Amino acid sequence: MARLRIGECVCDVDDALLDAARPRCQAGPFLVGSESRPTLWLRRDDALSPGGHLFQRERPDLGGFALERDTLRTSAPLSTFPAEFALRALFQLAVLRQGGFCAHGAGVVFGDAALVALGPSGAGKSTLSRLCLQAGAALLSDELVALLPGGRVLGSPFSSEPDLAASRAEARAHALLLLEKAPTERLTPVASSELLAALLGQRFRAVADLEPGPRVLTAVGAVVAEVPGFRLAFRKDVAVAGLLAEWVAHGTTASGR
Repeated sequence: MARLRIGECVCDVDDALLDAARPRCQAGPFLVGSESRPTLWLRRDDALSPGGHLFQRERPDLGGFALERDTLRTSAPLSTFPAEFALRALFQLAVLRQGGFCAHGAGVVFGDAALVALGPSGAGKSTLSRLCLQAGAALLSDELVALLPGGRVLGSPFSSEPDLAASRAEARAHALLLLEKAPTERLTPVASSELLAALLGQRFRAVADLEPGPRVLTAVGAVVAEVPGFRLAFRKDVAVAGLLAEWVAHGTTASGR
């Protein structure tokens, strides 16, 4: 069995699921040795456990799950997308148990500072990730990150393409970025209300039944209070990585902040 560290949680994962999820799930920096004691388990059964639920009612092909204390049991078929979905459900559960929440976002790291770019599919998360990688940044994920109390950002083993695999598992949040395509690069502050709406809109919930709604809303509000938000306008040019690296290092932006 493979063991993955997700923040403070060590997860014992069925090897067959991890193998089936490649290349969209590359465990790299999240793998830990057998000496690490697991706190969560992901196990696969051929059939849905009694009392279990489908991951998504409209997608029975993904299989289902049953949560038995610290063990997430799944009937996900051993093909790429169902196996990946089961692993995303495990990631969601591990993050929730640490008081955080998951978001559709890309996390790039300059030094020890993480910039979390938020946005739906097509917003430019993967493009920004590639540009920052070209400039020497580390990558938490181009698809899915977790935000925890105290300004911690967790990467995930999920990526849109094999060349965008995570190279780092965790960092400290420097800022949250709302992406906007434009002919020039610019950073401008956004109001807390706009940032809150963006986070709520980009929350990731693989399995709604796992999520205690009110607690997550409290966690989202805490992140907005702790981490500043900016709108990042950028073009498909590595210049954006230079702007972000300079900002993280020296605290200046095109708007003078």
